[in-house]
Parts: sequence; C-alpha cells; structure tokens
Amino acid sequence: MSSRFNLPITGHTDEEVEMVYEDVDKLLFTSKASHTILMWDFNAKIRIRNIFESSTGPYGYGAKNSKGDTFVNFAEHHQLKIMNMFFKKKTNRYWTWISPNGTTKNEIDFFLMTVTDVSAINRLNTGSDHRMIKMSLTIDTKLERTKRIK
Repeated sequence: MSSRFNLPITGHTDEEVEMVYEDVDKLLFTSKASHTILMWDFNAKIRIRNIFESSTGPYGYGAKNSKGDTFVNFAEHHQLKIMNMFFKKKTNRYWTWISPNGTTKNEIDFFLMTVTDVSAINRLNTGSDHRMIKMSLTIDTKLERTKRIK
C-alpha cells in the first residue's frame, strides 16, 4: 500500500487527501478480514448528525466541517459505524485534539467499526496535541464460529 497512509490530513490539498481515501478504499475492498477496525487522524468534525446517515450516532463534540462530510460519506459507503458518536459521555470524554494555545478542542480521531464503547483517555499524557482514545470490543465467538461454518 502507498506511503500516503503516513500523510496527515492537515496542510494537504483535497486531491492528496482524496488519494489517501482511495488507497484505504482499495484496501477495504480487497481485505478478506471478517472484522474491520479503522482508526486514523481524519481531522474530520462530524458533530451534526443527518437522520439519513447510519454511520453516525447522536453524540459527539464540535461542529461539522467539509472533511467531516467526506469522512461520513466514506463510512456510509463501507457500511462502517463511526463509533465515537454512539456512546453518551461527559463532554471532556469526546475531544481528542487540543490546539497549541489550549483554547480549541475538537473530536477528530475516530474508530470505525462495531464496538461496545469508545472514549478519550483523560489521565494519559502522550506528549502530543492529541489524546489517546480507547475502544472496548465484544465479539461473540460462538456466533462468529457458527457464521463461518455456514
């Protein structure tokens, strides 16, 4: 796969960002995995939910931007859930990035899949302007085994 996966979204043209989405798109369509987990710094803000979107939930932080539209369309296309938005949390458990001057906070890092919980970790200092996010995943192994046998 292309080295564009190392491309941060901020500071790049829409065309360059679109090329990254195309690379991920190809990877997802050629993967034979039974479960997909996609976590990346999308720099997308998706707080406003459209009732026609199945990939978004009712919770989140901040206001939607154009990268958010691209991100939601990508998730919808692949039938992935943007899991950060499906769990009600205290406001300080949503934002994943803080500006260098400490005044602006946004939720721009996301998990896409089906999980049981997602939240930002408050107590861990990563030395970055992003906060680590955690995910809890529950897989019914008996059900998965039955699906594979059929």
